Amino acid sequence: MELLDSPVSGGETGAIAGTLVVMSGGEKETFDKVRDLLHCVGATVTYMGGTGCGSVAKLANNMIVGCNLVSVGEAYAFAAKAGLDPKVLYHAIKDGFAQSAVMDIKVPKILSRDFTASARIAVHQKDMKNAMQLANEMGVEIPMSAIVLDHMNQMEEMGLINEDQCALIKVFEKQMDIQVK
Repeated sequence: MELLDSPVSGGETGAIAGTLVVMSGGEKETFDKVRDLLHCVGATVTYMGGTGCGSVAKLANNMIVGCNLVSVGEAYAFAAKAGLDPKVLYHAIKDGFAQSAVMDIKVPKILSRDFTASARIAVHQKDMKNAMQLANEMGVEIPMSAIVLDHMNQMEEMGLINEDQCALIKVFEKQMDIQVK
């Protein structure tokens, strides 16, 4: 038996379109044998290194996505509190340096108040806990990820852990007494 750890990224949109990103760890020879099969689900398939490296790549990916989600939520709640129209803000900055897949996919959901899960906070929270555990084992700090996990834990306390990741904005809406729409 041969095994690869090959987590994916790209969410529901990437799964439907067959454009997921696949990050594989394990024996290179095994990866080379199944690379074409992995391309059936992923537009990008990358060998990351030995066993476990695919999983670590996924954790790094989700650390970045989590930071992006929290920063988008904070910025949009801040802007709304300051009197900006969030829809106008989105159109003003969506093609600038702040542009990201998170903004492209999640801000329209926020603006329409659609928190139906295409990517549940609970699943992302699990990954952030795993990242924190690995960081502890390595003796390193990941302070930005700790903030993300704290916000996800707050969502769990609010009973909203099964909502879409973009619902993280609700932590800032509650803190700032504003609703972004």
